[in-house]
This record gives sequence, C-alpha cells and structure tokens, in this order.
Amino acid sequence: MERVITKPNNMQNQFDVVLSKLTEDEKDEIVKLKEQNLKDMNSKNTYNNTALNHFFNLWSRHFPQVRQSKNCKGCRKSVVAFYHNLADVITKK
Repeated sequence: MERVITKPNNMQNQFDVVLSKLTEDEKDEIVKLKEQNLKDMNSKNTYNNTALNHFFNLWSRHFPQVRQSKNCKGCRKSVVAFYHNLADVITKK
C-alpha cells in the first residue's frame, strides 16, 4: 500500500504554536477583543484601539523576528486578520 504524505497547513501550525503559549484567559481576551474590533470596524469604520494595541503586543511577543508597524496599513490588516482567525480557531475548540 502506498503511503501518502500531506504537507501540513503552515497557518494552522502557526496557530497551534501560538495557542500552546497562551493561557485560557489570554485566549478569552483575544475572542473578546475580536468581537469589539469587529463592532468598531462595522459601526465606525476604524479599528478598536484596545484590540489593535493588544494584537500588536501579542504579535511582537509571538513573532519577534517579523517586524510589523501600526503605522503601516498592510501590517495592521495582516496582524488583525491573524488574530481574528486565531479567535475563530479558539472558538471552535
């Protein structure tokens, strides 16, 4: 029988690594901040400052080798998307 080796999903691996380093309280905070951020994005068309700051602090803690700046539109979009997706993974577990 032929053995099939599948390439792991790199994004899922990053989520798993980050999740393994978070406490349950930190996971709950990420989910809560995602909800607050989406509310502000939908009603005010802007990021929630508390959520944005928290997501960037987490990013610098988990990915210190990958520099991101809050002054960069693409960086904000990427960091927020990563933690919004992580919140979805947390919610599903």
